Amino acid sequence: MPTPLPIETIEHILSFLDGDVHTIAACSLVCRALLPACRTLLWHDITIHNKLKGDPRGNEELWALSEVFAFNPTIRPFVRSFTLHYDPSSGKRRTGIMLSLGYVVGYCKIFPNLRSLTLGGLAPNSCFSSLLGLIDDIPTLEEYHLRDIRPVYPSDTPPIDEPPSYGLPSAEQLRVMGASPTRNDAGEDITVQPHLRAFSIVNSESIVAWVVSELPELISSLERSRYSSTLRSLELRIGVHCGSSAQGWGPDVSFHSKPHLRVPSFAPQLSHFGIVFNHFVRADGYIDAPTTREYMQYVFSNLAQCSVLRSLCLQTSCSTAWGWVDHDGLHRPPQREKPKLPPIFLNELSHFLGAIGSPPFPALEQLSLVFLVPLAWLWDSGSAFSRLADVCLETDESGRRRYPRLTHLGIHVMLAGYLKPPYYPWVLKQEQARFVQDRDDILLPMLAPFVQGGMAVEVTAV
Repeated sequence: MPTPLPIETIEHILSFLDGDVHTIAACSLVCRALLPACRTLLWHDITIHNKLKGDPRGNEELWALSEVFAFNPTIRPFVRSFTLHYDPSSGKRRTGIMLSLGYVVGYCKIFPNLRSLTLGGLAPNSCFSSLLGLIDDIPTLEEYHLRDIRPVYPSDTPPIDEPPSYGLPSAEQLRVMGASPTRNDAGEDITVQPHLRAFSIVNSESIVAWVVSELPELISSLERSRYSSTLRSLELRIGVHCGSSAQGWGPDVSFHSKPHLRVPSFAPQLSHFGIVFNHFVRADGYIDAPTTREYMQYVFSNLAQCSVLRSLCLQTSCSTAWGWVDHDGLHRPPQREKPKLPPIFLNELSHFLGAIGSPPFPALEQLSLVFLVPLAWLWDSGSAFSRLADVCLETDESGRRRYPRLTHLGIHVMLAGYLKPPYYPWVLKQEQARFVQDRDDILLPMLAPFVQGGMAVEVTAV
């Protein structure tokens, strides 16, 4: 029986139910004409957060999902976005059982129309530079995001490549399910034009400096890849312990060599870019201001290549100097003075954006600053934020703003970046409450000049 309304109108009405899984599922049973629209809403975005406890076979959600895809292949084309994040068990540090990143990417090949892939808590099969090559067999992919990807340490057990007990099918089951082929029936390679527009690696916890040697090769592999001409958004926010291990509690390896991250050669085509600014630490545990300033100036000078940027994300941390924040709110080890984020980062940013001559990012619309420190550590940053506001809102004699499109400032705090592991759910809740108080009492008054100048200011904990 034909529907009384055009199917396009019904699809528009159903779109208002996006997120209401039970109602959409009920609508899908009304008539066959509604089934495609309901399946699109039900399956277009799949997000799974699994906790790796002692026995990984307890991932019922992922098991059930794999069963659905195995016995209902007509559902797979509706999947446009897939997110899988493995969290460590609450009683362990961020190590736990490692699942091979390459295997999970291989699993995602069963989705022929996949557009966005986000994976977290996994381990690369080899080096960081191989991360991009994993998606060569997913030609439809437009966004590829990696979160909390940790390196494989020499003492670690290698990542598991075929773990059906993790809720994923074995390699043989994937073959039966019909993962997207890379060769045609004649055995010839299938050549598909790449579509990747966004790639990001974001770690909430710093890695030790000996892994830094892989990061320049990651940049080089990006430049050599077939995606270098299509990427418009790139984030490489991988924090590194920069300092000396002389303190005993501090970083594992001294790191005073050349900067570990540089701006890629295809930077002029990027509309969004994210990078890390590390604070270097002397052997006595204090910030090495000259080295830190030199490093930041080097990175900022390279950022000038990104002339068409509309969005810029900068991440910084000084937890190497001050240690972890324990669940009782005290610092480990006990501090000689009140911890604070040095003004070097904000001052160098203001100097770069306000340099004499044409602005480096004339099309800049959004500036995001990410801190891996408690908001309380910004207690002495009032004058630095004031200088940054003056630069962002600066006008010439005719009243024209230096950055006319810059209307949004985001301040984001990564709680997991400075909490001492292992931390439990109640520890995180306690720190979130402290964040809200520090935001209202310390940070928001410092950001008043931005608000008064007409900019939208957002402060979040992530």
